[in-house]
Amino acid sequence: MAADATADAVAISGLGTIASIEKAIHETQKQGIYSILDMMNVDIEIFEEKLSTIKDDLKPDIVLLHRNVDWETTLKENGEDVSDMTEWGNIKKIKKILDGGLVAVAGGITPDRVEEATGEGADIIIAGRYIIGSRDVRRSAQDFLAYFDPDPDNMRLAMDEDEQID
Repeated sequence: MAADATADAVAISGLGTIASIEKAIHETQKQGIYSILDMMNVDIEIFEEKLSTIKDDLKPDIVLLHRNVDWETTLKENGEDVSDMTEWGNIKKIKKILDGGLVAVAGGITPDRVEEATGEGADIIIAGRYIIGSRDVRRSAQDFLAYFDPDPDNMRLAMDEDEQID
């Protein structure tokens, strides 16, 4: 249904069973869209093992290491210690398990964390609340874009020889 509605990707919960995850990834492959395995709330000690259990030909295109900021805030408000919570896990090890797949990070990402995340090996940075909660959305997005090279497709100049004359 997502592919029929022109989706480029489908997010799959990492909390699902291996069989469910593999079936969902198989369907994305049949439809020619990306599979994103969202590891929000999957215990950090088991998600590397869970990824390793997925059949090699059914590995997700992207693994999303998704920190649950709302849950973390609730724990803090209840006086619980969250200092030992790891945000992303071992990105390099995850990429080795994926053998060519991409790793995305999300959850409380701010511009000052971009270099840390990319330095750890993250391929994709997902910025949510920092941008959508801002009074100046354009400036907030530009805060992130300052860390990346400009997209050459957006920098292309139209040349006279590009124009077709009939």
